[in-house]
Amino acid sequence: MKARTLLGLVAILIALAVVVAVVVHKKKPGEREKKLGEPLFKELDVNNIALITIVGPKDKGVELKKGEKFWEVVQKYGYPAEFDKIRSLVRKISELKIGRAFKATPEIAARLKLVSPLEKKTDDKEQGTLISLKDADGNELAGIIIGKRHSTGEAQAGSASQYVRLTKGEMVYLVDKTFPFIETTPKGWLDKELIKVQPENIRKISAVRGNGKVLYAFERQEKGKKLEPIGTLIGKRLNKSKLNRLERGIAFLTLLDVVDPKTDPKTLGIDESTYVAYELFDGIRYKIFTGKSRRNGHDEIHLKISVDYITLPNKSETDSQMDKSKEGKREVNEDLVELKLKAEQLNQRFSPWVFVVSKWNGESFVTEPQELVEKKSEGKEAPSKSERSGKKS
Repeated sequence: MKARTLLGLVAILIALAVVVAVVVHKKKPGEREKKLGEPLFKELDVNNIALITIVGPKDKGVELKKGEKFWEVVQKYGYPAEFDKIRSLVRKISELKIGRAFKATPEIAARLKLVSPLEKKTDDKEQGTLISLKDADGNELAGIIIGKRHSTGEAQAGSASQYVRLTKGEMVYLVDKTFPFIETTPKGWLDKELIKVQPENIRKISAVRGNGKVLYAFERQEKGKKLEPIGTLIGKRLNKSKLNRLERGIAFLTLLDVVDPKTDPKTLGIDESTYVAYELFDGIRYKIFTGKSRRNGHDEIHLKISVDYITLPNKSETDSQMDKSKEGKREVNEDLVELKLKAEQLNQRFSPWVFVVSKWNGESFVTEPQELVEKKSEGKEAPSKSERSGKKS
């Protein structure tokens, strides 16, 4: 083979190598089209997520921040967010797999509701929900716009798919999971559960005013027994419905919203000298303070909670029996320390806040004893059957 021919072949090979290199370069991860069945966010490390922003078409959105102890709702003064809801959303995003991919034109993006809600000049009917996952330094780890769910004929029967789009890029992906409802307001991400105590664990309920004056009280001698009135309500005919609501007031107490901690409770109608106390058999005591005010154009029921630990009347007798051995004394001390710590932690969580609760929840905490007494029927007695039918006797 001649030298000139050999050099020509080498030149051709070099040219082919250059072409191959260019093609491979263009298909690097992040720039190439992702393959069918491949994870959409293959390299996402969920442990590095420290901030989540969610913006919908019709609102300003919400920021969820990873704090020292718990996830916080930034727009709600750092109140705890519902962690299970956050975990579910992050897991779903991290596990998304591609079922189909194609390039988005402006028309396709609008039809599939994949226009960013940050583009305010566009029709909100064309916008999707934007979710951004960032690290502690504010760097975006993953950004996605959730669009329209697939129509019946575009996927296999029985499958659940939804169109999504990365915040960086022009590709549309049909993924294997759906997002039927994504909360895009701060209130929707609040940890709404406050107290969950079953009635059988309540030893005593009392209403207290001023310097410790007991307005009424009910006591349960032991678990499994009924609450019995003590003091002013003994012998009174009680309204069973209201007593049941009072007893179940902390069975599942939830919030609707939280108020700025800088707000003076007095401006919300809360009298912090009057409260309903729930003493549990383990010594934990919840104090509930309520009030009502007009805010944001409508009436709101407000509620404060404080928690402490009290020594029960029969606790010392139980302790003395257990203290006969060193092991028993150690168990008593450990239980006592644990309960006091639990009360302290609960108080730290609840006491700085004023909660907005439902009218039904708020009205469960009756402070006036007469509200628990069955009212006598007033006026004439109910007409007889013959009188109702218009017949003369």
